[in-house]
Amino acid sequence: MPIKWVINGYYRSGTTIIFYVIKKSHPELIHLYEPLTPNMVEAVKGHPIGSIAKLHGLEGIYDDYHKLPNLTKLFELHRGMDFILPFSLIEVKEFLDEIHRLPYDILIQPNNAHFILKDLKEEYGCKTVHIIRDPADCWASHFPHIQNTVTPNTPATLGHPKDIGAFWLYPTFNRLYKVFKNTIESKGITKDSKDIDKFMITWYLCNKYAIKHADYVFRIEDIARNPSIMIPKIDKKYYNLLDSNKLVSANDKLRKWIYDKYAKEINEIYYHETQTPNDAQSGKPPKPSTYNPSQPLASTRPC
Repeated sequence: MPIKWVINGYYRSGTTIIFYVIKKSHPELIHLYEPLTPNMVEAVKGHPIGSIAKLHGLEGIYDDYHKLPNLTKLFELHRGMDFILPFSLIEVKEFLDEIHRLPYDILIQPNNAHFILKDLKEEYGCKTVHIIRDPADCWASHFPHIQNTVTPNTPATLGHPKDIGAFWLYPTFNRLYKVFKNTIESKGITKDSKDIDKFMITWYLCNKYAIKHADYVFRIEDIARNPSIMIPKIDKKYYNLLDSNKLVSANDKLRKWIYDKYAKEINEIYYHETQTPNDAQSGKPPKPSTYNPSQPLASTRPC
């Protein structure tokens, strides 16, 4: 029985809570949390069955790994691969093939499969879902303990390893820079730019390519307002876990800086289907509280 579902999204876009409520709603599936994350082996070993995830405070998100008869083999394969940001399926195929051969229907939730969603669909016949989030809130959420005071100058190393930054930002950006150097530099971003600029171009490119090939694209904000739009379906008794009031919100200064500098990129990725005519004419996106939630991206191909 194969990989049936892929729930993808850039780091801190709400994929963990979506994964958790789907896991609760569909116990008939095996749910593998962040299998392509570089530290997956250490994370699984550090979370025995029933343990609470240190970052998210959710119970049992790694539990299904411990049900797998080939977990040792998966660990061995994972250690031998580079999972920062795969650009082709061949980079991770041996590992995913081992998952695909398991005798279960499986859902996987990566945060870095943006460039291989098309390959995953073709190779494994699975459905793919991509989650996007307002970039200001996404960046603020990179710093869980100071999210309300994050500024454009907050370094990605604050509270995070100095070699990788917040949620693998540095190695992810460096890999993108090698492939998209001309595109990145055309936007005035270099390896010496602020971390927030590195984040924004990373957010932009990863989401841009994922949106092109995902079967379903959702904004986490839309799901929080109306969980019934989500595919796979969420059991109503877990709707309260998706309360939009619980989503981290960036402060006004940070939001204005990001929206003033990256209005074009935010329009393309986040607001392309829900602009008002005035916003479209001015070239500026509407504020997050003003877009029309009656027109979610559910079941659409926005690009």
